[in-house]
Amino acid sequence: MRFWRDFVRNDLKNISRDSLLIFVLTVPWLIPVVFRLAIPPLAMWLENIYNFDLQPYYPLLLSFAILLQLPLIFGIVFGFLLLDEKDDGVLAAIQVTPLSVDGYLKQRLLLTFLLSVLYVVFMLPATGLVSLVLLANLIPIILLAGLLGVGATLFIAFVANNKVEGLALMKAMGLLMLGPLAAFFIEGRWQLLLGVVPSYWLAKAYWLASAGANAWLYILAGLSYLILLIYLLLKRFRRKYAV
Repeated sequence: MRFWRDFVRNDLKNISRDSLLIFVLTVPWLIPVVFRLAIPPLAMWLENIYNFDLQPYYPLLLSFAILLQLPLIFGIVFGFLLLDEKDDGVLAAIQVTPLSVDGYLKQRLLLTFLLSVLYVVFMLPATGLVSLVLLANLIPIILLAGLLGVGATLFIAFVANNKVEGLALMKAMGLLMLGPLAAFFIEGRWQLLLGVVPSYWLAKAYWLASAGANAWLYILAGLSYLILLIYLLLKRFRRKYAV
């Protein structure tokens, strides 16, 4: 427990010193506000002026803004913290302490997972567009979103060699959200081609669950895919640090 307290205190200190990370962490709090203040009047305006019903697109908007974006935000934050510590030699120094590098990484990844899940659980109903009944049905998908955050953390921290490369990878990860957007408008099996993007399986499962359909096939496919990616990234990490 003491290790956890020291880690959290150290993370908060590191985040408070980085204006980019502070900015990234403030974004989630604005999302429910935007949805509550902007979406209902926008939907009414589109209905009255253009006779366009925005409600069928609520699952698309929510999956993009919350289900996918929030885990990626935490993945970016903790990925950059690990990248900083790698550059500063912290991970190498941990190897000579009682706490193993593997244990240190697990703590970071668990924190990423928990924050991703908790934020998504809180933010979805906070928008006023998701009922608590639907939220209960979405729990398996939300847990999957936590794994997406873990994968993003590992991808930034151990694929990038420095913060410059980390910023480039952060922009590239925008593809994780753009892929599912296209799938929403593609009918039939052609959309499965977008399954190469891990977030497709989360988004598709969310759309099906929101419509009351069975989403377990997509949940299991996404779980298998993310576990494989996380395993490969962890293998790269352990090989590099001889864990």
